[in-house]
Amino acid sequence: WTAKKTEVRFSTISAFKVLEAKVVVRIDMMKFSNVNVRLLSYIAVSRAYSLLYVLCDKNTEKDRQSMIVNSYTKI
Repeated sequence: WTAKKTEVRFSTISAFKVLEAKVVVRIDMMKFSNVNVRLLSYIAVSRAYSLLYVLCDKNTEKDRQSMIVNSYTKI
């Protein structure tokens, strides 16, 4: 859908699947170790073509770092 420049679009990840936006803010990032959550999150973060913000609970930092390290070791 089209939003005016002064408007903010708010959507579920599934509803935003084929769309893109200059800026995407991914909220409620609570888990990094769950494969299904990571795949859904990939859809969300790949929609941004200029700027991406990911907001997550600071208690998930260790899980996030582990995901990043494990992703590189699989390449």
